[in-house]
Amino acid sequence: MNSGKAEVLILEGTETIKNGAVQEGVELLRTSQAKCLVIVLHISQKKGQLFAIQEEYPKLLKGKLKALGLKENQLKILIVPIDDNPITLTEARFVVGILAKEGFSQCYSAL
Repeated sequence: MNSGKAEVLILEGTETIKNGAVQEGVELLRTSQAKCLVIVLHISQKKGQLFAIQEEYPKLLKGKLKALGLKENQLKILIVPIDDNPITLTEARFVVGILAKEGFSQCYSAL
């Protein structure tokens, strides 16, 4: 990972996010190398979603992150719908637009 500091650390995943990435993100917050963790979940249309899990996953994820010691102001989960197309700049613009409205300017993305 980057040894600099960032206002926001962005983790991305399709449907879910990997444990290792989350652990690294939490560690960067604990060591003050980032101020906020943004998790971007690329979610398929209803027919392609994980049965019985997809709707609850963001709440479950947020609860687990809070249990690890993250505060509400250190965490944001964004849901970006995808239509079986590759992830494009359209999704990136969506995320950057939300972060810009909240005043963030220095972001580090860990894909």
